[in-house]
Amino acid sequence: PQFTWEAAEDPLVIKYIVEVLNGAGAVLYTERVEGQLVFSYTLAQNKASNGGVALRAFTVRVRSIDMTGSFSEPVTLAVNKPAPPAVVPDLQPAGLSVVVSYERPALTTDIAGALVWMVQASGYDPLQKVPAYDGELNPVFIKGEKGKTYYVRVALYDSYGKSGLNISAE
Repeated sequence: PQFTWEAAEDPLVIKYIVEVLNGAGAVLYTERVEGQLVFSYTLAQNKASNGGVALRAFTVRVRSIDMTGSFSEPVTLAVNKPAPPAVVPDLQPAGLSVVVSYERPALTTDIAGALVWMVQASGYDPLQKVPAYDGELNPVFIKGEKGKTYYVRVALYDSYGKSGLNISAE
């Protein structure tokens, strides 16, 4: 994302310091900005600042620095990038397979793939199970066994990864 802010009214201000903080308040990334009042924090920078995993929620803090090296009080903005919304999977039998499909959520353009869990027990925690499918296909054919009952759950993920998922009901 790209962030902008209003210029400081103090004529002695010569630059700004922009910091990205995690949920615990630790500074992950710092950049000094001169001239333009704009700061970009790319997904690549997000991942690099956090050990290879993109943060979905962080805070951007901006302070001005004047000619004497004094810092202003910070202005902050809380940023949140939720995972794609939950979908309602459509299940159709196809021989010994189950065809799992879903409708892409309206206005959601950042979808990198889907996780599909298919388990024989109801009430399971999908995050404790290995998905039967992880990828971009829609629909997905998942092999089953004749005469068995399966419980299916689906979660879409985006370029920010597989954290904070919104998982469908069974």
